[in-house]
This record gives sequence, structure tokens and C-alpha cells, in this order.
Amino acid sequence: HDDSDFISSNEGEEEKTYHYTIIDKFNQISVTPSEVGTGVSQLMPLIIAAVSQESGIVACEQPELHLHPRIQVAIADLLTQNIGKVNYLIETHSEHLILRLLKRIRQHTDKELPEGLDFIQKNDVAIIYLEPTENGVIANNIGIDEDGEFTENWPHGFFSERRQELM
Repeated sequence: HDDSDFISSNEGEEEKTYHYTIIDKFNQISVTPSEVGTGVSQLMPLIIAAVSQESGIVACEQPELHLHPRIQVAIADLLTQNIGKVNYLIETHSEHLILRLLKRIRQHTDKELPEGLDFIQKNDVAIIYLEPTENGVIANNIGIDEDGEFTENWPHGFFSERRQELM
């Protein structure tokens, strides 16, 4: 095994080491991270943290990079499953990830959440849009209601392309 398939974390004096294997289900063989593309190999530390962290904050910058939209929405589902113990700080440009979070909030409100998923509510998600200005960065909180809808418009038309393309 090369070093890329091990992730270590220090917790106090005890160090835990996790081993993961990526399986190509179509061919039924194990593959290395370099064989599945940049996006998947960069996502592995977030996946390991999401399933192994027992407390604290997990931060990740653009976990959606180089990933298919189907995987981007799966990231959102992954992040909703351990929120009772872990807080996530995710920097993203993925409309797919955000839309899945909104959908899961709406499904919880409507009692239509798929079986096996932990629920999330509007207060479980904070969407902050950071806007650079001449006087520094302004943090804009984009509110969410119980129906999984934004209560404010995004500054500068961010995420407006979807609505424009549907019209």
C-alpha cells in the first residue's frame, strides 16, 4: 500500500489510523485514488472525517471540485448524517450541494424524508455569502425557511443561473 490510502488523526495522546479501499463496482477490483480521478481522492479525507469524527469542527474547501453533480448532492447527504456531534464548515460554489440541503429540509418539513436519512432543519444549516468590499469582507447570512427556500436573494445574482435557465 502506498501512503495515500491511510489517514491519521491525533486525538489527545492516542493516534487513530484509518485504512480505506476504493472499489470499482463495475469491474469488482480495488483501485488507487490516482486511478479514480482528482475529485474522489480529494474527497476521501472529508468522507473519513464525516464517518469517524465524534466531536468538533470539520472544515473543507470546495469538496465538489472535479466531481459529477450526482456525487456533489451525495456530499450534502453525507454532511447531514453526523450533525448531532460534528459541525461542518464547508466553502462551496456548488449549487447542487446547496440545493440538496434545501431539499432535505423541505422533505423533513413535509414528512417525506427518505428512509434511513437523519433529518435536518432550517436551523441546522447556516449559509454565509462572503462579499469582498473596499472596506473588507462582509458576511451575508442567507436565511432558509421551513420549506427549504431562501428568505433573501443572493448578492450579485449568485446561484441565479438555474432560475434563469428554467425560464
